[in-house]
Amino acid sequence: MTKPNPPRWRCKRATLLSAVLLATRVWAQDASSVWVSTTINSQNDNRTLVEIQKTDTDVVVNKEVWENEWKLRWQWPDRSTVSLNSLEDQGVEWTFEQSTVSLALRVPAAWITTTTAINANTNVTAIPNAHGQGVVWSYDLFTRHDQAGLSGGVYNDARMFFDNNTFLQVNTNTFFNRTASSTVRLDTTWQWNSPTHMINVKVGDSVTGGPDWTRAVRFGGVWVGRDFSLQPYRTTIPLASYIGQATLPSKVDVFVDGVLQSQKEIQPGQFEINNIVPSTGAGLATAQVTDITGRVQTISIPLYGAGVLLQKGLWDGGVGVGRVRRQYGVRSSVYDADLMGSASFRYGLSNYFTPDVHWEGTRNGQMWGVGGNLRLGSQGGLLRASHSQSVSHGQKGERQTWEYQWSSSRWAATVGEQNTSAYFWDVAVEEGPRVSEQQRQRYAFGSVNSDGRTFGVAVVKNTTPTISTNVASVFFSQQFDSGSSLYLSASHTSGSQQDNRVTAYWYKPLQHNRSVSSSVERNSAGHSVGIDVVQAQPTLGWGARAQLRSGDVDRAAVQVGYSNSAFAWDAGVDYYRSTQSNTALYAGARGSVVFMNGFHPSRQITDSFAVVNTTAPHIPVYLENNLVGTSNDKGVLLVPYLQAYQRNKISVDGSALPAEYKIPSTTQWIVPRQNQGVHVVFDVKPISSVTATIVDNNNTPLPLGSVLAREGDKAMVGYDGMVYIEQPSGTWTDEKTQCRVQIPAILGYNTLGVLVCK
Repeated sequence: MTKPNPPRWRCKRATLLSAVLLATRVWAQDASSVWVSTTINSQNDNRTLVEIQKTDTDVVVNKEVWENEWKLRWQWPDRSTVSLNSLEDQGVEWTFEQSTVSLALRVPAAWITTTTAINANTNVTAIPNAHGQGVVWSYDLFTRHDQAGLSGGVYNDARMFFDNNTFLQVNTNTFFNRTASSTVRLDTTWQWNSPTHMINVKVGDSVTGGPDWTRAVRFGGVWVGRDFSLQPYRTTIPLASYIGQATLPSKVDVFVDGVLQSQKEIQPGQFEINNIVPSTGAGLATAQVTDITGRVQTISIPLYGAGVLLQKGLWDGGVGVGRVRRQYGVRSSVYDADLMGSASFRYGLSNYFTPDVHWEGTRNGQMWGVGGNLRLGSQGGLLRASHSQSVSHGQKGERQTWEYQWSSSRWAATVGEQNTSAYFWDVAVEEGPRVSEQQRQRYAFGSVNSDGRTFGVAVVKNTTPTISTNVASVFFSQQFDSGSSLYLSASHTSGSQQDNRVTAYWYKPLQHNRSVSSSVERNSAGHSVGIDVVQAQPTLGWGARAQLRSGDVDRAAVQVGYSNSAFAWDAGVDYYRSTQSNTALYAGARGSVVFMNGFHPSRQITDSFAVVNTTAPHIPVYLENNLVGTSNDKGVLLVPYLQAYQRNKISVDGSALPAEYKIPSTTQWIVPRQNQGVHVVFDVKPISSVTATIVDNNNTPLPLGSVLAREGDKAMVGYDGMVYIEQPSGTWTDEKTQCRVQIPAILGYNTLGVLVCK
């Protein structure tokens, strides 16, 4: 048996010992735990410390830290830990900072589980914050004198509004000439609005609603329906969205057709842009992503907007019951003896498809139909179609329509057709003769826009068994940098009717709200040439217009007008000559009278308004930064033209206040109700302050630090008995000596000299 060589064994034993020590050292390094703060893709989170295993060249992380603390996604292998170096080929980078004991980690953006939501548009409901009750009477009167004698008339609109979202409105029209006069009631309506639910209820005279493939009729009765104008900030058309991702903290700017819609800072990971409002037709949204290194990524999002589509889950429609109105504007109260019913409903089944249904009927007949609006993808345009059927007096009828639309900022095209069978019936037919033969209309329109120029063509063909008419037209318009514009058109009518027409129109704006325009037209009957010079009538001030026409009819007219905060008027002379000549003199006036917290004359009021009280007289008042008038001697001004259920900015010019007055705020945001008035008060307060020297009975100034008190108010005495007091009127008492000093009521900033504290 051979013994091992002792020296060699000792050498091997030393080598083995070194290997064991080295392995122990490496194992100790791999097993060492370090608590670190972490930055992931440059996003700091110093609130939480996590435990990692650190060596000189690697970092080992367990699955719990990865998913729960760092909130990262990754396809984990069948073990609980992973080396960061092993993920280098998957795009993972890391840096360990020894001095701060922090780990900077960068991973692919798709691994980050957090998502940042970006709202490109937020539906806002402007809750009315001011209201009132009162009465408004609006008038529009005119008079004319020519060879036929004197004639004229007045349109009256009376409205009573209340604090509970309701108003009652009555309007009439009166006409007279030298032989007769008459007054006709037009509409009488009571209305209640619910802005929260976008519902209105009308009792009295109203108009039926429905899809655009139906015809509206006037009736007297009850109407309950959806009214999106009660939430004007709400977007009802389908909104687009986009999902992207960012590796580093970034800023996202969203543009729609070049107009900035929103800005938001986002963190690394996925981001989602919601509620992108498309423009009408084909458009483009752009998301510009700028990370913290300054690198810019531009993302294009194609859009197609159509106003007839509803957002998914949104509905529109209404129901009406009553009696059809006849001879509107001629007779005051002529209604059918039979009841009429009408019902319509539209629903956003998806963001691409909005179907609609409609029914209407009386004892004489019924009509019902279905239709739909379908968006063909994100850029494919809009397809519309409907089918209606009717039955009346045993005769059936039907109508079909279809239309395809596509438009963008440069191109637009529409093609469609409508076929109506003989004896098709709807409620509107009762006003005139029934259709006794089939009718067919086909049409196509197209236009292209480029650099302020627009060129378009149109073709319309109307066909019945006995008549056929074709109309073809072209037009061109040009907008110039100077603000002027040119419009040219030509049309040709053939078939049962014959006509050729050419028109040219030119418009040029001038300084000081003046403009000049001219036109030339020739048709089969003759020609005409005209020129107009206009001084636009401002909200406050003078306006004028002069007009000349020559052709089959020669005409010359001059008109002047004036408007102030109480009313507007105009007057003119009109001369024309055809087979005979005639000269007319005319004049008119328009305005309103409001009974609300007093009596207020005003320019004509068509919707909401405000009675503004500035407290102080002769203060300029602005609506949306535009001057609308100056308050009267009582500090009151009526401001018309407010937008219902929208935020209206009303402000006053604080610099116009007298020196002895101050105002806490010069701006108020007012949200009025529809057809109602609000009372807006700017709390202008008088300024009263004094500087005085307070002495005692021995003419010695009160000591420094003495305190004068008056019903809880206090004033500190300074050097040499000097004191400054705001709103000083009354009796002030020295807290130490109990002497008293009387200060009078006085406006403005005042120096009173020496006052004796007795």
